[in-house]
Amino acid sequence: MKLPHVPLRDIFSVVFTLLVVYLWVVTPPLVILDSQSGARRSDVAQYGRGATRAHTIPRNPSLDLKLELYVIFHERVLEGMYSRGLNATRYWKYFLFIGVNPDIPKIPAPAHFRTVMESALLQVHGLHLSGLQQEDWKEYSVMKTVYDTNRTVLSGAKYVGFTQYDMRFNLKVFHLIHTSIESSLRNDAANTKPCCIFYASTYPSRYMFEGDIGDRLLADYNAHYGTDVLWSDIATQAIIDTFIIPHEMFRKVMAWVGTVMVRLEDFQSPVPGHEIVEKAVGLALAIEEHTTRKVQLPIRHEHVSKQQ
Repeated sequence: MKLPHVPLRDIFSVVFTLLVVYLWVVTPPLVILDSQSGARRSDVAQYGRGATRAHTIPRNPSLDLKLELYVIFHERVLEGMYSRGLNATRYWKYFLFIGVNPDIPKIPAPAHFRTVMESALLQVHGLHLSGLQQEDWKEYSVMKTVYDTNRTVLSGAKYVGFTQYDMRFNLKVFHLIHTSIESSLRNDAANTKPCCIFYASTYPSRYMFEGDIGDRLLADYNAHYGTDVLWSDIATQAIIDTFIIPHEMFRKVMAWVGTVMVRLEDFQSPVPGHEIVEKAVGLALAIEEHTTRKVQLPIRHEHVSKQQ
C-alpha cells in the first residue's frame, strides 16, 4: 500500500502548531510584578489594583513572611470571613485575634484560632486598659497596646497589620503579599521603592484632613519629628481601616500617634477623640507613601454587626 504524499511545509506547520500549544499550556505568563498598565481589567477586579495572576503564584512558597496580623473582634471570631483554602495553609499562623470591648461577653472561638483578650496582653506587662475601648477607639486602642507592650519586637515580626472582624480574607490576599515581598528581596528592576504598605481601601486626603484639625496634626507631626512636611508632600489618597506595614514603620508611626492619644485636648477640636487618632494614623501613612511601595489587597468589607 502506497502512503499518500504529504508536503514538507504541511508537516512543519503541524509541528509548529503543536509546539505553540505546548508552550502556551506549560509556560507561565511573563508578567512584571506591580505593573498597573499591563494588568488585565479582570485581574484588577479579582486581585486588586496593580495585581495580575502572576502575583498569586509565589516562587518561594517556603518564605516566612514574619507577619503578625491583628484582627479586632467584639463578641466572636467570624469563621465565614476566612476561606476554606486559607484554613488549610501555613498563612493561618499569621493571624492573631484580639478581643476588645470588655462590656460584650465573648463566645469561645474554635481551637485553631489564635485568640487573646486585649486586657490579657496588657496584664502580662503590668498594664491595664486605659478606658479607650469604652470611647469607641477599638483598633486604635489595640495599636497602642501592641506598641506599648513591644508585642511586635518580642514576636520578631517584620510586617505588622491591623484589621476588623468583618473583613473577608482569602488565599489571593496572602499570595499577593507573598509575591510582593519576594519581589523586593530579589531587587527586581520594577521596584523603585522599598516594600510595602499593603492596604484595603483609601479615602481622599483633601476630605480626611480638611479643616483646622488637619493643619494642627501636620504641625504637630513636624514638631515631633523635626521635619517640614507640606500638604503638597502628602499622598492624595489616605489609607484607612485595614493595612499591613513594615515593623519599623509601625514603630515610627506610633511613636507620634501614641503622643496624640494622650494629648487630645491640645488640638482644641470638636472632632471626637477616636476620629482625631484615625486622622493622625492616616496622615502618618500618607507621608510614608512617598518613600514606600503601596499595594492594594483584594479584601472585602462585609459590614457585619459587632454582636453577631
